[in-house]
Amino acid sequence: MTAHSVLTRNFQWLIKELLRGAIQKKDDFSGIGIVVYDCRLLDKIQHSSLRPSTKCPQGFRMDEDSTVKFLLGISSSVHSLHDGFHFFNEKGFLTHLSQYFVPPVIPEIESNESYGTRYHSAFYGSYVRGVVLTGVVLHCTEAFIFNKGKACRIQDELSACHQPK
Repeated sequence: MTAHSVLTRNFQWLIKELLRGAIQKKDDFSGIGIVVYDCRLLDKIQHSSLRPSTKCPQGFRMDEDSTVKFLLGISSSVHSLHDGFHFFNEKGFLTHLSQYFVPPVIPEIESNESYGTRYHSAFYGSYVRGVVLTGVVLHCTEAFIFNKGKACRIQDELSACHQPK
């Protein structure tokens, strides 16, 4: 199994687990956006911290239950870190919290009128050089993973979620 396929599998697990938690927390879940990036190209990705005084805790990996619990905890609308996108590097480690993620709009691609800013930022952002994958779990408890513009809706067949090995 290649490193990229392991990363993709772990990311799918993370988004499914976040969706599961969002469904349980429904009234206290604001949504969440995730960017997985290649650290060699981070400078090419337009982003800025929304909470520059808050340091990202070290050691959270995308394939761990503790990371899911942490991310769900900060996804409450009353938490100061609920806004923006959270970044993981290509090794699967959480590196940035609450990032204003500013991908360029691609004029020839029609917007999906059913969704808002978080969805479109993840969608357009998946085209950005250096971005490996993006994903969102929306406050309406729908989830999507984007890979170079291809959207995969994550269904609620959540009983099939298993933590990666």
